[in-house]
Amino acid sequence: KDKRPFVVLTFDDGWADFYENAYPLIKKENIYATVFLPTKYIDTNSIFWTDMIGYLINRRKEDIDCIGSKSGIIRNIESLTGDNRTIIEKSINMMKNLTTDEIQDTILTLCDRWKITLNPSGKSFLSWDEVRDMYKSGNIMIGSHTENHHILTKLKKEHLLLELSNSKERLIDEGVVERSFIPFSYPNGDYDDRIVDMVKNVGYNLAVTT
Repeated sequence: KDKRPFVVLTFDDGWADFYENAYPLIKKENIYATVFLPTKYIDTNSIFWTDMIGYLINRRKEDIDCIGSKSGIIRNIESLTGDNRTIIEKSINMMKNLTTDEIQDTILTLCDRWKITLNPSGKSFLSWDEVRDMYKSGNIMIGSHTENHHILTKLKKEHLLLELSNSKERLIDEGVVERSFIPFSYPNGDYDDRIVDMVKNVGYNLAVTT
């Protein structure tokens, strides 16, 4: 028997550059990988909230004079020092502790305070045609990364169920999975016993974390 260690290749998020860069190499070498998709983002020009934060911080003008905010998270972000990459990383880490609504409110507040309109250009995510092309190749398995890429431990039961079930049904409707085996990946790697049980009950056959 071959005693060399096995490697399992998985890719989260469904970025467009996977199809442009990684997929051709995977086909050339005839190896296999699984791509986990946040289904609401596929075939859209939307971006994750983490990328919105990067967009805002990279465009914030130093001469913008903002009166101190009553919001602790806003004060903390605006008080960060260092290069933009460091500020972005620290801001995202702080915001991961917020609920989905709090994250949205924070982004809208920063847009208003920094006088920036969110208008990113370019295609960030795969199209469904690209996903189908990869699936039909036999080299790529498709899985769910929820619908909206929310951190699941921050969601109430009803919202969590929708994230799991809507994503699964969309993958089935798009014809990129077999009903008999659909894998799942936890956004940000976060889960607990409640979420594990729900992932099983919705009908996923395997789940991965970081």
